[in-house]
Amino acid sequence: MKNNFILVTLLFFAAVFYSSTSQAQAIVITDHEVVFIDADDKEFPSIQAKSIVSPNGNVTIIATFQLEKGNNLILQKGVNIIGVSLFRQGLAEPLIYVVNIPPSGRFTIKYHLNGAGHIFPQVWEPFL
Repeated sequence: MKNNFILVTLLFFAAVFYSSTSQAQAIVITDHEVVFIDADDKEFPSIQAKSIVSPNGNVTIIATFQLEKGNNLILQKGVNIIGVSLFRQGLAEPLIYVVNIPPSGRFTIKYHLNGAGHIFPQVWEPFL
């Protein structure tokens, strides 16, 4: 009887101890697509997109695009720096994001939505 009491007591304290150390996992979604629309209304689907939802409600979306050779956004030499408007359902007004398009035509856009509902491009995070 005494051994059963000690065993049950140890199991109870172990359960209480380890329950406080459990951590939630971030959710990573990779099976979706983000679309880039240029000034001529031509759509470019992302070649890679990833959304990360953290346990505290922060969402980070990273999308990589590849423009076709000869696109007017790709310069022969140097990097083309353009402003992009980010649109999302439920967003009152678009956000402006700066994109560097290298001669390869491959670029990435990253933006962040925190749990409080504030959306801002991840590039600007150090300035906020």
